[in-house]
Amino acid sequence: MFPEDQPSAEIGAVYDRLVKSYSEPHRHYHTLDHLYACFRVLDAHFPEASPSVQLALWFHDIVYDTHSGDNEERSGEIAIEELAKIDLDLPDVYDLILATKHHEAQGEEAQTVVDVDLSILGETPSCYERYERDVRQEYHWVPEEVFWAHRRTILKTFMDREWIYFTAPMRQSEYEGRAWANLGSSVAP
Repeated sequence: MFPEDQPSAEIGAVYDRLVKSYSEPHRHYHTLDHLYACFRVLDAHFPEASPSVQLALWFHDIVYDTHSGDNEERSGEIAIEELAKIDLDLPDVYDLILATKHHEAQGEEAQTVVDVDLSILGETPSCYERYERDVRQEYHWVPEEVFWAHRRTILKTFMDREWIYFTAPMRQSEYEGRAWANLGSSVAP
């Protein structure tokens, strides 16, 4: 993404902030591993993704506080601030990050970001089960019954759609079928 062989100090500082945020001790799923998985899916299914999509994915969970309802907005604000430090003016990054809030997407780029973020739903059953355990750890402070009741409600919203994923590359891949199976096992009583 950056043409320089040696990134500038500013780029290094932005990268360091990303690493520090995604390495916070309260995170169990929303970590650097999640970013790695996102970019693995992006590279495999969306190799021509724009810089805005790539940067939205880098920053989409830079703020992750399970006690807050404005993580995406704050993540978007930080993205714009940090990108300005390295002379990148991509205001659409904010909106792309915001699309991950309710996993609703208008437009091809937003749909790509949301599908990549939700790719975990269509991972292998063992990866998906680990995801569920890790998200539960992130919400350890929520009583068990309350957590699972709310979680099932959220997951059922995905199953209320005709397709789990918005984009053709994800719908036509193994992710779509596995997502239906994984979600079905999660919402079962």
